[in-house]
Amino acid sequence: EHTRREKSDFDLANVIEVSKDRAILPYLYLQPIGTTLCDNDTTYIADHRSQFDSIVQAPYLRHPMLKLYQDKVNYLKAPHAISQYMLYGDNAVEETAREKMPFMIPV
Repeated sequence: EHTRREKSDFDLANVIEVSKDRAILPYLYLQPIGTTLCDNDTTYIADHRSQFDSIVQAPYLRHPMLKLYQDKVNYLKAPHAISQYMLYGDNAVEETAREKMPFMIPV
């Protein structure tokens, strides 16, 4: 029997409950986690690591998500290096970055 729920009442626990013992569960489980990681929010995986480990066991799903998680953790610890790279590319070395790049020259 299916029970219709309002979207606002539906959360990740409901996904797990409805999808347990089904092959689609890891995919449905990773979608909201990936969304939070794209928003630089690493708290869900950090707080629910054992649940993540038990649900997401396929290496082709697990490794990219853990890599994204680690990249976000590293960024949150030291955002300056990545910001410098985004602004100056390969010229992110401090001495070179002080020079005016072609895109910084006034028109």
